[in-house]
Amino acid sequence: MGMDERSSDDAPASNERKNPNTRSSRSVLICKHMVLVSCTLIFLAAGWVPREDILFAIFTSIYIEFMNRKIFPAVSSSLFPGMFRGRIFKVYLQSAFVLGMILPLVYVIGAFVQGDLTAVKEAVPSLFLILVQTHSEFYTYLRPKYSLMIRALVPIMYNTRRIFTIWRWTLFLFSSEAVDSAFSSEGWNRFGQVVAVIQVILWNYNLFAFLLPIFLPGMIRQYHEVEQKVLR
Repeated sequence: MGMDERSSDDAPASNERKNPNTRSSRSVLICKHMVLVSCTLIFLAAGWVPREDILFAIFTSIYIEFMNRKIFPAVSSSLFPGMFRGRIFKVYLQSAFVLGMILPLVYVIGAFVQGDLTAVKEAVPSLFLILVQTHSEFYTYLRPKYSLMIRALVPIMYNTRRIFTIWRWTLFLFSSEAVDSAFSSEGWNRFGQVVAVIQVILWNYNLFAFLLPIFLPGMIRQYHEVEQKVLR
């Protein structure tokens, strides 16, 4: 969820062979990733993702590669564990996954079943961005060629962009166009409004209370600590 959520799976390959639990956890992670890839492809094939969000994802991927090669290159060929491993952090990640990905996905599926494609198109952009962010994190976290700073850059960029799409979706759900829609009942509209408000609170908190003041400084310190050890 834009945080060091795969820290427990970042062990080197040698440790993975010694620890069957690590290998099993990684298999589950890969399966979950493939499901999310399928959702992303469905959204793209259906034409529900705005062009600007597709271009943003492409630009971000190129920018991340540039930053990793020219500005913040990996200073070691080893994968390093993440900073956060406590139970509270794990609960936070799981809660963010359910509230930030599962709930919007349920809303999109429900709106599609009811035939409300306008509501689907308004909700998909923010969901598309969290899916692409998850793909990017999966790719960068499990490859030693990507530095610790890239781990911080990926979620911050996507979280920042996603806030704007969430606000647009929230304004739509509280507009007369959504409230008076012939496709949805009052209860379903209320559910959508609650989901959207949760997204506003969750991702603003994640960006301004966690990623910027805690996660980014921590990654900067860890990056320079690793750099100093390698240069000694």
